[in-house]
Amino acid sequence: MIQSYDQIKQQANEINSDLSDVVYIQKIYSSSYFISLGLRYKGQTKHLYIGRGSGYEGLWLSQRRVEPTLRQIDKFLEYVRKHLGSSSLRRIDIDTDDRIVRIKYFKWGRDNYFYLFYKARKLYFANT
Repeated sequence: MIQSYDQIKQQANEINSDLSDVVYIQKIYSSSYFISLGLRYKGQTKHLYIGRGSGYEGLWLSQRRVEPTLRQIDKFLEYVRKHLGSSSLRRIDIDTDDRIVRIKYFKWGRDNYFYLFYKARKLYFANT
């Protein structure tokens, strides 16, 4: 499933509309095709799936978490857990020209940014 620019923008807008309260990033899981961020809203938990490339590109919001039999541990998962875990999600933006996703989160007393970019069926990221 490869999402177009408009589909990613629609998902980002849907997530941003629910961010009126504080939303915490709690549990982070990984499978072969997705990274799943557990978003804790007031009274409920939703899961933000991020495609890892190789035909899975984009953002998906779901009520279901990654099944334990499908989970994998790798260096990318550990990096995401270290930097995005136990933080609060502020906003998800998408670049006006390309499918560059910016996740704004609050951790260590300041705003941080996690960028995602898909090129040639691969996921690239940057964290500031």
